[in-house]
Amino acid sequence: MSLIDGLVNGGALPSLERMAEFTEARHNVLAHNVANVDTPFFQATDLDPRQFQDALADAQRRRRDQANPMRGELEMRSTRQIEYRGGRMARIQPGATGDNILRHDQNNTDLDRLMQNVAENTMTHHAAMNLLQNQFQMLSTAIRGSL
Repeated sequence: MSLIDGLVNGGALPSLERMAEFTEARHNVLAHNVANVDTPFFQATDLDPRQFQDALADAQRRRRDQANPMRGELEMRSTRQIEYRGGRMARIQPGATGDNILRHDQNNTDLDRLMQNVAENTMTHHAAMNLLQNQFQMLSTAIRGSL
């Protein structure tokens, strides 16, 4: 493993990267739902955060069981909604939202719930990005050798 690999695959960085990657993909799905809120017969979809969190926790457990638990790739396993290749998100398959409410035009989008999901996803994304930024600032400080 090279020095650079050790730096970017160490500590919390891989988990934070996967979280940012997931929230970006989920944001695109949610934005598609918002864009179609008034489209007749539109059926909203979503990426399940719990399913992603379970896959991330499993990858973290497997990483901790390695000889050096703070270094190395975070190998994510594919779920029903997300296919991973080489540890990276390769394809998503959003699922039904589970909202059994149909409006008169057969659209199942609940705008209030959708906006709540957008807000929660945005906060999660910002938290992951802020933590990533802090990690990279610490790496930059360590590389420069100053505080």
